[in-house]
Amino acid sequence: MEEEQEKEMARLGAELRYLFKSFKPGVCKKLMRTFIALSANKEVPYENQARYYITRKSYYENFKLVFGYEYSIIRDRFWHILSEGKLHTKVTFFTFIEKLEKFVGGHSNDEAEFVFQFFDFNNDGLLDSKDIVTCLAEIAPSCVLAEELGFIQQAYVA
Repeated sequence: MEEEQEKEMARLGAELRYLFKSFKPGVCKKLMRTFIALSANKEVPYENQARYYITRKSYYENFKLVFGYEYSIIRDRFWHILSEGKLHTKVTFFTFIEKLEKFVGGHSNDEAEFVFQFFDFNNDGLLDSKDIVTCLAEIAPSCVLAEELGFIQQAYVA
């Protein structure tokens, strides 16, 4: 059993080294610090925390502390990408790195895919007027343009 675990750890280590090669110097440390901060659980003393994953609760509690702002739409979409749309999941460090690799260290096509996922609010595989209205309404709810686009979208597109 221990031999299988050692092989699995070696395999994961090799995969992480491969992923880290795609990042610019210094980015890996920043990603590790971000992961640790997002996985912090306020209900458990620091020395007793097993920081192997980010939960939805720890993510939501720590988002503003880590990123310095809290637009709920950005927080929710980022969690949707990390968790692959699953509400009750745990995001491991490997998954965290794998998802962010597209945005932080990826090629322009990978970055475009990440941004596309971010703005596809209804997850239908298309960026359409509903997604644009949702984005504007969430980011600037008092914006007259968002309200007018919402009316136009309901009247002519829906």
